[in-house]
Amino acid sequence: MKYNCKKNRKFLLMDLEYLRKIYDREELRQETIEKKLSLILTQTSIYISILAILLSTFSSFLSNLGVFSGVMMLFFSAGAISTAVFSLFRSSKFLHISKFKYMTLNYKTVLKQFKSENDVICEEINDLLKSVETNNNTNNLKANDLIIASRYFAFSVFFTVFLSIFVMFNIFGKYLMDTLLLICKLI
Repeated sequence: MKYNCKKNRKFLLMDLEYLRKIYDREELRQETIEKKLSLILTQTSIYISILAILLSTFSSFLSNLGVFSGVMMLFFSAGAISTAVFSLFRSSKFLHISKFKYMTLNYKTVLKQFKSENDVICEEINDLLKSVETNNNTNNLKANDLIIASRYFAFSVFFTVFLSIFVMFNIFGKYLMDTLLLICKLI
């Protein structure tokens, strides 16, 4: 996309200022997206560690379960771990810097020979137009990764909640049944 440089100086400066604001906003957006992806990456790593500790704690409990209960617990555990791992991989994708191209203003612009001050302004506007478009597209790619990583993390939490509820029902159900049997024997 090439800018129409036939405008008068006042309009060129207005357009330049407007594009600088958009460029700055895209840089802030990039920073925000990367911070959120980093946060998900950190949280998911901690979450997987805690989940591994909980599962190792419940492993002795698994041996006392029936086939159906064991399969259900295995299903919830596998779901929680696999979605957390997917979240981890998706959120760490932004660390591959070479896959995400960002443009900045080009220092070579200063080295060019221009006929007038308006030509310099026009060249900067063209640099900003290219940079804003490229950076917006790159930020959109990272934002998509952020959304997908967040969804995977949420699914992992749901699996863990279901796993916890299932374990609690099995533990308390076993004790409830034992208590009821004891009461029946006493009566």
